[in-house]
Amino acid sequence: MNPLKRDFFLETPLASIAGLRLIGSDAAAGTETYIRRSDDLRVGGVEVDEVTYSFYEGRLYFVSIQMTGSDDARGVFSALEQTFGEGIATGVHPNEHIWPGGGVFVLYDFDAKTGRGMAAMTSTPIHAQMRLDRNTVSSATSSSP
Repeated sequence: MNPLKRDFFLETPLASIAGLRLIGSDAAAGTETYIRRSDDLRVGGVEVDEVTYSFYEGRLYFVSIQMTGSDDARGVFSALEQTFGEGIATGVHPNEHIWPGGGVFVLYDFDAKTGRGMAAMTSTPIHAQMRLDRNTVSSATSSSP
């Protein structure tokens, strides 16, 4: 279940992925975001603009793919369907689809007016842990005297 054809995917430990360059972090949230200059930016037979990798407590929990142009967007959408099956149209935006389940939540959207598109894949177990951790911190700080 890896449309990016990488040697790693969601939940992979940060330390086991070579060549990452930090581009942002949020210490309070426990997240860091990276790019990998050596990445092959082809997804579904098309070249995308950028792929970023976000980690929570040292494990890959979120992958973002940015693309420009309808041909590239169609290629990415096709790769997602080949990997995850038929997407569910959300009805929020004309080209927005989701693929829930299987430990991964996938979102795809393409804006025909701007020609920009994105796909995002999230580890649902890590995302659930993030919510639980946030709620635990919120509860602890709100119950402090």
